[in-house]
Amino acid sequence: MPELFSVYWNDIEGTQVTEFKYKPMSEVKKAVERLTLGPGRMFVKEIKVVDVFDCLCFHSIDGVPMDENGNPMKPQEEQP
Repeated sequence: MPELFSVYWNDIEGTQVTEFKYKPMSEVKKAVERLTLGPGRMFVKEIKVVDVFDCLCFHSIDGVPMDENGNPMKPQEEQP
């Protein structure tokens, strides 16, 4: 079975939107890029990508990726 993912996002008013369920990573990447870089990004507060086992794979708040503890991730060049 291929790895499948679901994308959820919350708008600035707190409404949760299910972008899609159980799609391949290629579609997930396109959706995350659109939600973080597209014109609608000013309305997107939070993005979550989960796998078929409901494990959190990606989490972003206000366009900033978060780590597994809910802390903002440092850019690659700042990480030891």
